[in-house]
Amino acid sequence: MVWMKRGAWILVALAVVYGGYLGVTAYLAGRQQAQSTPYATTTVSKGPVTDDVSDPGAIASATTTNVVAAVGGHVTAVEATVGQVVEAGAVLLQLSDDSGLGADVASAQAALIQAQAQLQADVDPAVNVTQAQIQAAEIQVQQQEQTVQQQERTLAELNVTAPFSGVVTAVAVAPGQTIGGGQGLLTLTDDSQSLAVIQVAESLLPEIAVGGPVSVNILSTGATLAGRITQVGTVPLGTTATASASVQPVTVVLSNPGSGLVAGAAAVATFTPTGPQARNASPFSATGVVAYPLTTTVSAQQAGTLASMVGTGQRVQAGQTLAVLTNAALQSQLDQAQLALQNERDNLSSLQDPEPASSATIEAQQAQVTALEQALALRQQAYANLQVLAPIAGQVTAIDVVPGMAVGQGMAVMTMIDPAALQAQVMVDELNVAQIHVGQAAQVTVAALGGQSLAGRVTAISPVAVVSNGVSTYQVTISIPQVAGMQSGMSVQATIEIASVADAVRVPAEAVQSGNGGSYVLVPDAQGVPTAQAVKTGVVGNVWTQVVSGLQPGQTIIVAVAQTGTTNTTAALRLGGGTPGARPAGGGGGR
Repeated sequence: MVWMKRGAWILVALAVVYGGYLGVTAYLAGRQQAQSTPYATTTVSKGPVTDDVSDPGAIASATTTNVVAAVGGHVTAVEATVGQVVEAGAVLLQLSDDSGLGADVASAQAALIQAQAQLQADVDPAVNVTQAQIQAAEIQVQQQEQTVQQQERTLAELNVTAPFSGVVTAVAVAPGQTIGGGQGLLTLTDDSQSLAVIQVAESLLPEIAVGGPVSVNILSTGATLAGRITQVGTVPLGTTATASASVQPVTVVLSNPGSGLVAGAAAVATFTPTGPQARNASPFSATGVVAYPLTTTVSAQQAGTLASMVGTGQRVQAGQTLAVLTNAALQSQLDQAQLALQNERDNLSSLQDPEPASSATIEAQQAQVTALEQALALRQQAYANLQVLAPIAGQVTAIDVVPGMAVGQGMAVMTMIDPAALQAQVMVDELNVAQIHVGQAAQVTVAALGGQSLAGRVTAISPVAVVSNGVSTYQVTISIPQVAGMQSGMSVQATIEIASVADAVRVPAEAVQSGNGGSYVLVPDAQGVPTAQAVKTGVVGNVWTQVVSGLQPGQTIIVAVAQTGTTNTTAALRLGGGTPGARPAGGGGGR
């Protein structure tokens, strides 16, 4: 038994020694394998680190111009084609003279010639005055007087008056609103002839007659009004009463209207039989409604801004002002007409009594000549506008009219771009747009120009997203130099610099790994075994990553470890299972 116990202890001791031998052998083998695992190294350097966003887009014109017709007319000829490059001032379109602009020019020329002749007569009193001149001047005065009178009547129409006495039952506008000519302002009702339209059974019609007395109770007010029958079996004009085979409308004129009556108010009428065929003398009642036979919508005769107006429920008299509008243009036209009339009268007076003109008269006539010269120039310009000219030197991209088409003043007829002022427009994802700012540098690559890269800067960022398939993007505009061969619509790839450091401690981007809640790089220890070194990163680019702390310039790091057929347990434990080349955790500058 003793020998067996000793034997057992000896076996245990041998097993322990042998196990230790195996462990040391495995450890040394692991170290040797780690030391012999091939990897690539580099040194920590200093230099610039840049982070950027790259998105596709297209070349677009920085200047898009709508060609607008300055006058109205019908298109007689289209002188340009889509895609055509034209000089500024080139004729694009011809319009017909539908509004008599040529006649206006002739009239203005005649007026100017006459004013210039008068100015010459004022300067030189020796000019002979003929009877024909006096007669022409008298005609001018008469015509101008008619013009002033017409302008005064037009201006007076800004005061809207009541066409008859009554009560305002509704208003459609409020002071401060812009009113168009003919627009309805309010509803006026003549309640001096209030009626009650009562529905009477046809069997009772023989009991009553026109002129018979009626007592009408207004249910909404409780008032009882006296009236008389004016119509039997006829629907009054302006009411909504109906007739049938069993019921007929009876119209009653109320003798004391205006006591808070409103159209449509329910009423009960009590009739006293007075008809020639009356069969009993007992009064009977029937129901109906109050109606006003004269109701009209009062409208503005001229356009303007509503300054004041009566209110709903206000009682007015015929001719009373209901609303006042203002129109500075009409007042200005009257002022000009009055000034022209005074000048014509002065002219006639000087012809009838030819005396040397005063300096003030000469100055006034000179002012008249100047005004007529300006008017002639405006009319000549309007006539010239029948030719629509290119406002810029550029390319026609769209034509919106065809010959024979009616064109209104201010209507856009064509679209032009300036092909010499091009820019890049790219769509940036919503996840990156917050990092884009006006002034940031960009590189724009134009595929159609052999991949030529152009340096540019961000000039604008659209505040409105374009949503497609649930993805939001924002248009970013980049200024670029103008190069030969570049055209609007060409595809581009724009790379926008969003962060940069000029002199950073940096390592290759693929050397930085993430794991265990932080960033690290691999460095060889004294035995050459890859060991994780925690770092704090800054700007992260596609090529370089800035290291804020954890490494020094010149320090050796590992950028790649070769994969082997066996698992390096020691290295795996030290590296913590991170992902090489992933965006560093906890660092700055990442997208």
